[in-house]
Amino acid sequence: MKRLQDKVAVITGGGSGIGAATAVLFVQEGARVVVVGRNEEKLRKTARLRGRLCHRSSDWGTGCLALKAGT
Repeated sequence: MKRLQDKVAVITGGGSGIGAATAVLFVQEGARVVVVGRNEEKLRKTARLRGRLCHRSSDWGTGCLALKAGT
């Protein structure tokens, strides 16, 4: 069993850098991840990094949900 199986994580600043890397790692470890960031294009890039990540709410079952934050 993966270390984060059946866990949910909310990661802010997930469009790049440490936030994006953390999102990818957490999904690899079995978590469902909500990634939040201000830049929609960067969020989409993060969402595609592992193939298991998603970029719209209907893909939640694949492991990740990316949401654009308001400013």
